[in-house]
Amino acid sequence: MESLDVLSKAEEQRLWAEMAVRRGAELDVDPPRGRPAETSLMMRAHGSMTPAARPHPI
Repeated sequence: MESLDVLSKAEEQRLWAEMAVRRGAELDVDPPRGRPAETSLMMRAHGSMTPAARPHPI
């Protein structure tokens, strides 16, 4: 995937929904696997997250 900027709104929403389902299932199986907020924010600030892994803006 090149970028979320080139996706249609429907494709972007589908990707976010798939990611939410996947993350929810992961947390149901192993709740302690979460990542500290500091780590997530640092990764996002440095651009090291793939577009599919980036949290959806509210």
